[in-house]
Amino acid sequence: MRPTGALLKGHYTDWVENPADYPASGMGGANVGPEFTAVEFDALEELEQRERRLCANRRLPTSRMMATLEAAVVASNRWQKWLQPDEVGKRFVDLAPARRRWLAQTGARYVWTAPAVQQARRTLYEHLALVAPDPHASIVAAVARSIEQYVDAFNLYDAMSLLG
Repeated sequence: MRPTGALLKGHYTDWVENPADYPASGMGGANVGPEFTAVEFDALEELEQRERRLCANRRLPTSRMMATLEAAVVASNRWQKWLQPDEVGKRFVDLAPARRRWLAQTGARYVWTAPAVQQARRTLYEHLALVAPDPHASIVAAVARSIEQYVDAFNLYDAMSLLG
């Protein structure tokens, strides 16, 4: 801790290999929200793969969760923030598939509340509820696992009692 009691906050801390070193070096916080969005995105992608198999067996239309999410990211124009110099001026669809996925995953945090995205998620969960008790719980569990490493690294156990 500095003499003033102020601590630094690390930006772009997502996926660092050594989060426990942050507090040891005087860092009191870390911006890791984008990592949690990526984990949520990946978990939804896995659920949609299960949904595709289920809907094929039952001849139901799928939620199109990932396509809807990608369309919302594209419509938001947030994806353009992360374009590489050789990508500037290109349409989203003209980018490589892996790059489009990364841009959608990174930009998803800006569109989770878009009505079309929320509706696609509801449909995904309704379909999967036919074979899984709580599809949303698997998303929450995946994000919680990601959060846990930072709780450990920053020794945030019992942190809520310190704030109360």
